[in-house]
Amino acid sequence: MSERRAMENRVRVQHFRVGREIGGMPMRYFRGHGFDVFHTEEPDERGGETEAHVEIDGQTFWGRAECSVKDSFCYRTGRQIAVGRLRKQLEEAGYTITADGMVEPLRGTAKSE
Repeated sequence: MSERRAMENRVRVQHFRVGREIGGMPMRYFRGHGFDVFHTEEPDERGGETEAHVEIDGQTFWGRAECSVKDSFCYRTGRQIAVGRLRKQLEEAGYTITADGMVEPLRGTAKSE
């Protein structure tokens, strides 16, 4: 498998945090694979969302977890929920997520042969 193809089959996770309003506009902070982008002020400790996604043969699969503004945001919990929802979609489509975050066809399916 080519390196480009392998990177397409890697699960990506992004975290979005709710921010305080600056100049009347609510700020949105995000953190994901290889980058952290925060503005001049820290995000609120409550609320946010996490998205896990992967593209396979031109089809994109998504898993999403949303944290209420009444709850403290947790990167680990959001990632576990989002990846779990993504895993369910992938299994229905005949794929599985390996321990290193790669997506492979399920064994015993036509896609694995």
